[in-house]
Amino acid sequence: MRLFDFLKSKKENKGRDSQSSPIGNHSCPGVCGMPLDAKYTPDNITELGCRDIFVFGSNLAGHHAGGAARAALNRFGAIWGQGEGLQGNSYAIPTMQGGIETIKPYVNRFIDFAKKEKTRTFYVTKIGCGIAGFKPHEIALLFRDAIGIDNIRLPKEFVDIICQNKVTDGERTDLLLHAHGVTRTFADLVISRNKEVGFDSPGEVMSFLQQYFERFMRNGDDVAFIAVRIFWSIVNKAELFKSGQLDISELRKSLLETSSFSSELDKAYELHCREKLFNVIVYLNEFRRYCNAEDIINDVNRSKITDFSHCGSNYDYFMSPLKAGNGYPLFYFKRFLTENWRKLLKSDGTLDEKLLDELMFKKHECDLRKYGLEAVISHDYNPYPCWGAFVPKTIGTGPVYIELDEGGYAISCGEGAGPNHIPHSLEYTITSEILKTDSRYDYIDGYYIPKTDMSLPILGTWRDTGIVHFSNMEEKLNFVANIRAKSH
Repeated sequence: MRLFDFLKSKKENKGRDSQSSPIGNHSCPGVCGMPLDAKYTPDNITELGCRDIFVFGSNLAGHHAGGAARAALNRFGAIWGQGEGLQGNSYAIPTMQGGIETIKPYVNRFIDFAKKEKTRTFYVTKIGCGIAGFKPHEIALLFRDAIGIDNIRLPKEFVDIICQNKVTDGERTDLLLHAHGVTRTFADLVISRNKEVGFDSPGEVMSFLQQYFERFMRNGDDVAFIAVRIFWSIVNKAELFKSGQLDISELRKSLLETSSFSSELDKAYELHCREKLFNVIVYLNEFRRYCNAEDIINDVNRSKITDFSHCGSNYDYFMSPLKAGNGYPLFYFKRFLTENWRKLLKSDGTLDEKLLDELMFKKHECDLRKYGLEAVISHDYNPYPCWGAFVPKTIGTGPVYIELDEGGYAISCGEGAGPNHIPHSLEYTITSEILKTDSRYDYIDGYYIPKTDMSLPILGTWRDTGIVHFSNMEEKLNFVANIRAKSH
């Protein structure tokens, strides 16, 4: 081997060795004596202070081959083969091993570690948003407990998403948006019963619905009670709190995907009751940050959503859809049947349940996917200026939408009809009562304002759209400052 080749080989081997072993703070090419001293994690970090830590997304094998992981390997002391934890001036959080729920435990471990390492400042990059393929709003909320920790810096986009708290209907993935809401429940009950009897008039359909729900008011609601029993049986499962906080995905699976039902006819109503419980818990969790079953059970009991009898008369309770949304869903359902009955018939003159489903739900859902909400409202809806609402030209073929002041639309009453412009009316009402005794909140001028933890959402007045959202954290802090100043 010639001398030049020998020296070149030694240099390459040295470079490979340095990538596969721990690197001290001052031997890393991107580490210097000056701290980064930034409020948010910059988009492109090339140098860090000796006590600054570069937090990046990795794979469990520790193969730091691309993106931020490669920058961590080349500049900040990451160790090839180490998939998690502190290494040089970097910290690895695995993001490539599965769904979003698999990342949460590693994020929690990182936050706990950062709390103990108060002399270091941790700059979290947009982990999981590159090669791993997750969206920023999916990852950002995993870090909401990092807000307010002095030595953790997040990307500004993450902070803004946490601040907004993912509250718009277009972004929210936790709430079911009433997939088994009032109108859907009425339709599914009618569809199930029609297979047995073949309804031949709108009056017969409405009579069936009235008698179906009156049975629970007279004799006790055994179907809703089954939904509550399922909730009681799953709320203490260790899997619900495997990451130290309520796992919404596990709650959804345990509460809504249990396949045993009292009967095919009752299935629609039972799913409606399970969804009400699920949505109330998920909405409350935004504010309460549940870590154990006891707190959930206490809040559900305080909500009175389960205040009904399963062995005696019930006159007015949350599970019953008959009075939901001030009766608008029932009113519109009847009007839809009356005005469109001839379009819904089989050749023998009885109701065709497939046509009912198509005209009342599926056409609207298909058009939304194909054309978008703005185009559908423009083509299929009329404005109703009394409410600031948009009502389907053919009543019952879609929900009523309310145009929000800050842009976008809400499904009125959260049930698909009526003038109420709060997207999740029941959940809002329950939450506003429970927050009255929450020590983390102040009640000022109709708003529930976090006392110190600004990662918590703000609950607006009944004239607002429930949870108040902001474009960035500065806007949120200014809003809070103004509300507090007005109160003095």
